[in-house]
Amino acid sequence: MNKVAFQGIGSFLPEEVRTNDWWPDRVVTEWTKTALDSRPRIEDAIASAPTQGQRAVLEAMLGVQADPFRGVRQRRVMDARMESSGMEVEAARRAIQAAGVRPDEIDVLLTHSMVPDDIGIPNSVVVHDKLGLGDHCLTTTVEGTCTHCSSSPAPCPASWTMPTHNRPGSATARRPR
Repeated sequence: MNKVAFQGIGSFLPEEVRTNDWWPDRVVTEWTKTALDSRPRIEDAIASAPTQGQRAVLEAMLGVQADPFRGVRQRRVMDARMESSGMEVEAARRAIQAAGVRPDEIDVLLTHSMVPDDIGIPNSVVVHDKLGLGDHCLTTTVEGTCTHCSSSPAPCPASWTMPTHNRPGSATARRPR
């Protein structure tokens, strides 16, 4: 049986930090009203939650429900000249460096962006091109949205590279046992 392991992880956060006091009072007031309007739905869901785990999650959600920022204290703001694919490329370069592999050794690239460069077009091909990955590299996008990200004013762009060259020393090596 072949094994797979992550050998390099990279991340990127823009330098500019925006705290909650940046938002105009009228926006915060509207978000607060919207948050409080949804409170009864969560309370009803807690009462009918079939498992203790689901109740615990819903109770935690209720704890930040009145907070218009849903517990978020700060956000990182991308430079106006940058695209979301640029953040993914930088995170991927850091993962590749941490793994100690070359781009031509990467067999698979998975990306996911809550906010792609162009609506309806995934960033995966842009990231593949900017990293200089080979033609043999399978490149695709993982679709999905976490409920926190979709209900929060803070976007959650994420990127993963999964090099899978079948030899020791690659970023994600499949090794027989």
